[in-house]
Amino acid sequence: MNAPTDGAAGTAPALVIADVSKSFGDQTRRVPALGKVSLTVARGEFVSLIGPSGCGKSTLINIVAGLIDGYEGRVTVSGAPLDGPHPSIGMVFQDDSTFPWLSTLQNVEFGMRMAGVNATERRERAMEMLDLIGLRSFADRYPAQLSGGMRQRVALARALAMRPEILLMDEPFAALDEQTRMVLGEELLRLQEELQQTVVFVTHNLGEAVQLSDRVVAMTARPASIKAILEVDLPRPRDSSIVSSDRYGELVAHLWSLLREEAITAFNQRDAAQAGAVR
Repeated sequence: MNAPTDGAAGTAPALVIADVSKSFGDQTRRVPALGKVSLTVARGEFVSLIGPSGCGKSTLINIVAGLIDGYEGRVTVSGAPLDGPHPSIGMVFQDDSTFPWLSTLQNVEFGMRMAGVNATERRERAMEMLDLIGLRSFADRYPAQLSGGMRQRVALARALAMRPEILLMDEPFAALDEQTRMVLGEELLRLQEELQQTVVFVTHNLGEAVQLSDRVVAMTARPASIKAILEVDLPRPRDSSIVSSDRYGELVAHLWSLLREEAITAFNQRDAAQAGAVR
């Protein structure tokens, strides 16, 4: 069951995805990437999307980001139809997206500079974000002088500096070691609670999804549709110590029970595709 809308009467939910589907290719060969997906995300909610590799999770989040068009269905943001990139939506990608020729401070300022924010306000907002993520003392360092986890924090600060109402995150911690993922997960929870942002988070990590989310959306093998939505009833505020609780283990196990069949189906799809390619 989808989350309810914001408690204020007449207030639209942060995000509504209604019967969205997408295929790639041309008229001779169409590959369905995303089946009909419908999901409502309430304001301030943290929702994770999880499913087999290649099932369409990233396609869906890129549609919401306004980076993919030509889809069927409808997406609305705060009640207004989505038509390309939206000023109230920010995105953090999986790959390192810092600019190596810019300092930490300049990287955080970059989006604001492109949006025409004046220099004084840019600097104030950027330093505020660096304070929030604990990197103020690294403001003059360049990406090559930072760890992978620190660079991801810079990318997060750059997105947050634009003050988005909705933050989309596409496997932002995938390239990091498990300990760093846990630490950054705690940091993300702290920031999300402090800023009261709506977060849609794509991950392959079942434990990460349970640790962070209010709800976890389990998706089927390609073309993706929603198989089930898991309500995460762990108490908030929440940190990484929650992973030692019995309930956390139960939720991770239940999530795997939902996804096991889909993972096998996706594995067989890849095998069939590779076999067809070598014929």
